[in-house]
Amino acid sequence: MSSSLSGTLNVPTDKVMSKFIWNIYKSSSFTIRILASARTYICPLQPLLSRVPFESSVFDIGCGNGLFLVLVSFFNKAKYVCGVEPNKLSVSTAEIVTRKINFPDKPIIYDFRAVSDPSDWPTRSFSVVSMIDVMHHIPINLQKQSFKEAAARVEKSGIFLYKDMCRYPLWRAWFNRFHDLVLARQWINYVDIKDIKVWASECGLALEEEKHYTRLAYGHELLVFRRS
Repeated sequence: MSSSLSGTLNVPTDKVMSKFIWNIYKSSSFTIRILASARTYICPLQPLLSRVPFESSVFDIGCGNGLFLVLVSFFNKAKYVCGVEPNKLSVSTAEIVTRKINFPDKPIIYDFRAVSDPSDWPTRSFSVVSMIDVMHHIPINLQKQSFKEAAARVEKSGIFLYKDMCRYPLWRAWFNRFHDLVLARQWINYVDIKDIKVWASECGLALEEEKHYTRLAYGHELLVFRRS
């Protein structure tokens, strides 16, 4: 593992993380285990984990099988994690997997909801809110409102982690579009990162960091916002 961040978190390597994911998802189907354990090689999970403060409350929008919340629960020892996801089977998988992670001295509260409408999201605020590779799956007419609903859940001095796939170069954008056509069977809708910054400012969020990553053929855009 790499050196400690802020004296609290050792960010795992891809190999360590992949092995952990493969083992923790052993009760899931072979397909889910393969896709989950391979994700760290195509998605920059370490930069996301490194920005989650120790023992945070974390709200992950579009949590899928709960992968990010599994990681912050184990490596960041998040005290309360909540995930929303429209796919009921994915939510069920997340619930089963996270039951395996807990610490007797500091029990973790898990809250997963199979919902798609923001009106069904928790109304409380969180120290960290994350939208990871979600925005391009949301219908165009709902993208801005979904972002604003997510931003509204960020507590004072809290962090909003926004990551999505790049729009440029075009070959990387089209590679990911093909990926989603095959796996998600969906024609995705990218949002210009400039628009995301404007929306965040309208919601009272300040941009702290912007990073761009490539993993294999995939291009990623990461924005880290904070509420003042």
